[in-house]
Amino acid sequence: MAKPPVQGRTAGQSAANREDLIQLFMENQGEELKIKKQELEIRALEAKQNASFAEKTLDAQERDRIDGRRHETRMMRDRLIFAGLALVLVVVLSIVALVYDQAEIVKILVQMLSSLLVGAFGGYFYGKSRSDKSADSDS
Repeated sequence: MAKPPVQGRTAGQSAANREDLIQLFMENQGEELKIKKQELEIRALEAKQNASFAEKTLDAQERDRIDGRRHETRMMRDRLIFAGLALVLVVVLSIVALVYDQAEIVKILVQMLSSLLVGAFGGYFYGKSRSDKSADSDS
């Protein structure tokens, strides 16, 4: 069965409508291409901004690590200077005590110093073994 012809439309109007639709379709495609181009430009700009941000972040981390290393170096130097001065003080006191025939004072100083060293090394290695165990359990 054939479809009845649509009333009010002629073959010329149908062809004109097709051409209008094709023209409209082409215009829409052109607009979509413009939008896609803008999206690509925005993505490129975003990538450039992200790269710039990442570079600045890495520079800040580098400066922070350098400052941290300097601080650690200063702290270690200060500790060593303090320990050296304390040792020099103990040696000077021991020499002065021995010069004045006060061997008892030297004996007391040696006892105090040895107990201090044993406690320091014991505490250091206890803390180190404890941190090693916690690091192993975290892994």
